[in-house]
Amino acid sequence: MLKRPTNIQDMQAASNKFQSDEGWDAGLSFNPRPDDIIVATFAKSGTTWMQQIVHCLRTGGEMSFEEISLVVPWIETAHDMGIDLEATQPHPRAFKSHLPADLVPKGAKYIVIFREPAAVLRSFYSFLENWYFVAGTVTIDEFADAQLFDAPEAFQPWHFFKTWWPLRNDPSILMMCYEDMLGNEETVIRRVADHIGIELTDKLLAITLEKSSHAFMKAHDSQFDDHATSDALDERCGLPPGRQSSKVTTSSGKVVLTEKVLGKLEERWGKEIEAELSFMDYEAFKRSISSKISMN
Repeated sequence: MLKRPTNIQDMQAASNKFQSDEGWDAGLSFNPRPDDIIVATFAKSGTTWMQQIVHCLRTGGEMSFEEISLVVPWIETAHDMGIDLEATQPHPRAFKSHLPADLVPKGAKYIVIFREPAAVLRSFYSFLENWYFVAGTVTIDEFADAQLFDAPEAFQPWHFFKTWWPLRNDPSILMMCYEDMLGNEETVIRRVADHIGIELTDKLLAITLEKSSHAFMKAHDSQFDDHATSDALDERCGLPPGRQSSKVTTSSGKVVLTEKVLGKLEERWGKEIEAELSFMDYEAFKRSISSKISMN
């Protein structure tokens, strides 16, 4: 009988089965077209929101899909989920990826979103709670070490920042910060439409604003909750059905980071980002990104 993990060791064992080597290699070898759109984010940084914005813009707000990841596929998991990345899509084709710039398939257009690492950690913990571990059985300290600090380099947020930042002036890349998207939805939609080559009429803007809003996505939660990924991969990971996770939520604010974790986050930022990119904190980094797309 499948059981949900109740300790960090079993949680890690389950997560290590999430992606096969064959699936990983298939994702990295994908050859996108020049007009393809890849939503490239670190996990829990507005990915689903941006997938919905792009899909609304290219379809006029079409909502017949079962779950967003089936119409804007995740490059790294497509093979293991039985999804053909070359299958017909509305134009332009769109995909999501959590890969850093040194690994992501080259040759497409990219929408890159950054988010403050502490917020990423809180959201990630909340998202995997009652999916990859029973609530209350894995501490935030254990989770932070396993998922961030001790994770392979390609799965660390600081590596994501460091590899994408040098490409900030590449015209094929639109960069923004998750925090700046909040309250600036119209500006975000206009920037995205321009970047992906969609003519933005007043009607399409109104539709996209409505159908990418938190209220709309929450009301249609099952279309944005990753259940397609869960259904395809949970059994292989040794996880039982019936996970309790949602992507359209604000519950991560209830996750409290310990002083130990906060200290590690500050130390790692100093070592990885301040030392190499000269940004003393995330706010300084965010300001540099905000100035490039005229969002405050």
